[in-house]
Amino acid sequence: MSHSWGEAAVASSETFGTHYDTQISLSGAWMPDDWKGDPATSYHHFAYDFDALATAQHLGLVGDKYPLGDPAFTQHIYDDPARNYEFGPVKITTDPMAKIENHSLIASAQDAKNRQARDDVARVVFGGR
Repeated sequence: MSHSWGEAAVASSETFGTHYDTQISLSGAWMPDDWKGDPATSYHHFAYDFDALATAQHLGLVGDKYPLGDPAFTQHIYDDPARNYEFGPVKITTDPMAKIENHSLIASAQDAKNRQARDDVARVVFGGR
């Protein structure tokens, strides 16, 4: 399991031959260009839909290869629990820290706002694929 830029280390280890039965990305940032999903590994990406890193990824500021955009990863994307408003497909907020808070929230085991994601991660870890 990795959070944010920790995904770079986990994915890089796979390019050097490390095998994982399950690999979990918590708002994972980046993977090497030569990374390919192992068919014997179950990949999962957990994140909030209103996340600072995801915004940077969509704008091309992080690189071209990351869990949110890779089909090897089952996507578990959660509605933003922060203070925001939706106008059609666009979310905005009056809280400039909301996207950063959500980026960290996905890795929190204690925050009650992250209960659903935490429970879903536990199901993947303890309940299989």
